[in-house]
Amino acid sequence: MAKGTTIEPAVILGLFYGLRRSEVVGLRWRDIDFNNNTITICNTVTKLVTQTEQEQTKSKASRRTMYIIPETKQYLLELKKQQVKNKEMFGAEYHDGDHVCVWADGRLLNPEYVTHAFNKLLVQKNLPKIRFHDLRHTAGSLLLEKGLSIKQIQEYLGHEQVSTTLDIYGHLSVEGKKEAASTINGILSI
Repeated sequence: MAKGTTIEPAVILGLFYGLRRSEVVGLRWRDIDFNNNTITICNTVTKLVTQTEQEQTKSKASRRTMYIIPETKQYLLELKKQQVKNKEMFGAEYHDGDHVCVWADGRLLNPEYVTHAFNKLLVQKNLPKIRFHDLRHTAGSLLLEKGLSIKQIQEYLGHEQVSTTLDIYGHLSVEGKKEAASTINGILSI
């Protein structure tokens, strides 16, 4: 769906890992350990009046280490290679901030831009209107559909309280689960 767009990495991270928009934009290459196949969520970028980067997450539970999915590992390695090429091409004009989700010249994506571009992409692809945050809910719903426990989903998504996870995912019907799986099957590929 987002292949070839500036927000492709953000969509993949939001969908496969259930990352919040602030976590997606805040993810840095130093937070990804390709040798141990882990991604540590420990940094966020938010925009209130001005853009702010924080060496912290929404809550203590939001700071988590996740395992890299083999398909996304290959994707991330290719993305990193492309960013190295972009750095060589832009030279001194390249903004080397170590972030994963950036413009071709290395400038950090604005969280508001991610939302705007995602909404525009849905319209272009004639897909139902959803929020970027709904990618996170899709990840949680799919994990529940595959039989993971609420506790596992809580930890994967970085919810502070298991009650939050239960409030969001505990009521899903079988039809709702089928619909989520069908929808993701129709739109998800790398």
